[in-house]
Parts: sequence; structure tokens; C-alpha cells
Amino acid sequence: MTGEKVFVTPALARDYRRLTALFPYSYRRAHQAEMLGHLLAAAAPGQSRPAPGERSDLLRAAAREWLLAPLGSTPRQRRGGTEALLLLLPLLLALPAAAALGGAARALGTADGPGAVLALAPMTAPWVLWAAGALALVAASLPVARGLFVAAAVMAWLTIALLIARGELLAAFTAAGWAVGHTACAVVSAERAAWGSAPAWSVGRRIGVLVAALAAGLPVMATAPYPGLGPLGVSLSGGATVVVIVVGLIALAWSSRLRQSVPIVLGVVSAVVLGRTGMFGSRLAPLEVVDLGNVLGLLAASAILTALARWVVNRIDELAAARARLGDDVAGLTTTTARMTVSDRARVS
Repeated sequence: MTGEKVFVTPALARDYRRLTALFPYSYRRAHQAEMLGHLLAAAAPGQSRPAPGERSDLLRAAAREWLLAPLGSTPRQRRGGTEALLLLLPLLLALPAAAALGGAARALGTADGPGAVLALAPMTAPWVLWAAGALALVAASLPVARGLFVAAAVMAWLTIALLIARGELLAAFTAAGWAVGHTACAVVSAERAAWGSAPAWSVGRRIGVLVAALAAGLPVMATAPYPGLGPLGVSLSGGATVVVIVVGLIALAWSSRLRQSVPIVLGVVSAVVLGRTGMFGSRLAPLEVVDLGNVLGLLAASAILTALARWVVNRIDELAAARARLGDDVAGLTTTTARMTVSDRARVS
């Protein structure tokens, strides 16, 4: 009956509150009260515990929000983030893809053949899938690109697990950064596909992305023994790499259209640099001893830096919104004052 009060037990309200507390803070701040209201209103009379289906749905939703949290806390942020990242990530990963594929091609020409590929370039299969996905993305076939990016990410983590199982922890540590990059491509393309629309790229922009990736990648594919040389075969120092990364991130954060990409880009870049595979032409000094803790620490550091970058971007967005509201208020006050002045002059006349 409409307006009928439904009494719920304190234990049910407590359990629902605990389940909704599993969501990211920014999501809880915006939606927790609404979620609790809907859950408690839909509770059956006498229900004392969440239903198994409700519990699993909330757990899946919380996991999804945590996975997508680096893309943004609101639909507007996520749409802007995916739009920018589907352009930036292929350009960012073009060099390592070219170097890996070039190294694999040279390994195939040795006496060991496929065995040399597995030994010298264990990430070849993920990079092949990723390159096919990048081409599908440029061709505006987002569903195909999503499937290939997801397959590349799964293959990358399976390769790392195999390397760890074989005791090749240094190789796993080195490859972990690129696996983070594959995962970012998979998450971004899957979220964009969920919107039901591909990025609004012109034909000229697609051709430009393809030409830029090929111009950077083909020289590396032909010459670089590892993904550490730039398109002209010039290696940057560690300090120069840091400067390039910092300046690039500041430029992205400065642009309102590209700002939402900063957390994902920083997460991928930090994982790659910490993994010592090099970024834009540099390699950090290799560690003498690598264990499983190093691999897990690299992933944790990348996740922490991604979360910090998301917090900073959210604060920048809030500041920009506050400035826009202040500008609207000032404009409205100016208009009102002008109208009052005109009215006063009319009365005096």
C-alpha cells in the first residue's frame, strides 16, 4: 500500500552500510545515501540480512567502480578521460610495441627461432594483439579494438605469471610496466564501448595518429635492441626522461580536454620507469636482485601514484567549477546592477 512504513532491523541497515562502504570515497560521497535509501526501501518485511544476490551485485559494482576510478568519479570525467586516452595511449605505447616486435623478428632469424623469441622477447604475443587492437581503433572499429586490447592484457599477465613460475623474476619485473599499459588500454576501450559510441575522430586525425605512430615506431623496429631508443636512435639520460615526463604531465593537466587522462598516463609511465624498461629513451640502472616483492611493489607504487593523480585532478576540476560559478555570479550581479541603474535613471527622467 502506498505510504506504508517498512521497518528494517538494525543488522540489515548495518550490513547495507558496510557493503556500500566498499565503494570509492568520491562515489560514496555522491551516492551512498541514495543507495542506502533504495536498498532499505526495497527490503522485504522481516528481512534481517542482505539477500545473496544483493550482496554479489554490490560487490561487483564496487569492484567495477574501483577499476574505473582512475578514469574519473563522474560520467563527464570518464567520457573526457576515455576520449583523450584512446588517442594518447596508442601514441605512448607505439615505441615499445615497435621495439618488441622488431626484437621478435630478429630473434626469429636466429638459429633457435621461436625458442629465441620466448627467451628474448616474452611479451611478443601481447604486443602483437595490442598492435592489432591499435589498428582497429584507428579504423574506428571500437568493439574489435576492445576485444584485442582485453586479449592483450590477459596474455600480458599470463606471461608475467609464467615468468614468475619459471623463476625469471627480473623479466617479470621488467614486463610489469607494459602489462599495466595493456590493462589501461583494455579498461579504457571497454568503458568507452559501454558508452555505445566511438571517439569522434575525423579521418584526418586518424591518419595523423597512424602516421605519427609509424614514424616513431618503424625506425625503432629496425634498429633498437630494446625499447629504450627514440625514433632517431638517440638515448636520453635519466634526468632528461624525468623532465620530459613532468613537462608532459603538466601540459596534460593544463588542458581541460586532456586533464582526465593524467592519472592513467602517470600510472603507466611510473610502472614502466620503475620497471627499468625505459621511457622515451632511457633505462634506469638495473637492480642486482629482484624478487616477487619488487614486482608487487612496482604495481602498488603505480596504483598509489594513479590515485594521487586522480585526487589532484579532482581538486583542479572543483577549483575550475568554483571559478566558473563565481564568474557567473559576478556576471549576474553586474547585469542586475546595470538594470537597476537604467531603471533609476528612467525614474529620475
